Amino acid sequence: MTNPDPTPIEPRPYLNLLCIPVGDAWRVFTAPTWMPDYLRRCFSDCGDIYPVYLDFEDLDRVATKRKLEIERTTNKDGIVELLAHGSGARELAIWLANAFSSGFRAEEPIATPSQKPNAVG
Repeated sequence: MTNPDPTPIEPRPYLNLLCIPVGDAWRVFTAPTWMPDYLRRCFSDCGDIYPVYLDFEDLDRVATKRKLEIERTTNKDGIVELLAHGSGARELAIWLANAFSSGFRAEEPIATPSQKPNAVG
């Protein structure tokens, strides 16, 4: 007998990230696992994003306050691996999206009307 409800079952959230220090920024790689669309759009086709400015102390505060299980491992080269399941993965995705949005920098300074060529004034 087949299941009468054809609604697909959403996979359990699981997020695995590798954060590699590059100068004062980080290059973040993601494993091809569950990820919300708003976060997936930030990553390249190769599954990375750079530069990202991460504050792991802030992540610790968020995880402690919300009692989340987010595993963090740091090797001797300073490479950080983050691993989270369930609600921890959802909260890690939100934290990471906030870090991405606060870390974006304009390539060039934005010109004011008086700096634009042929500005009237």
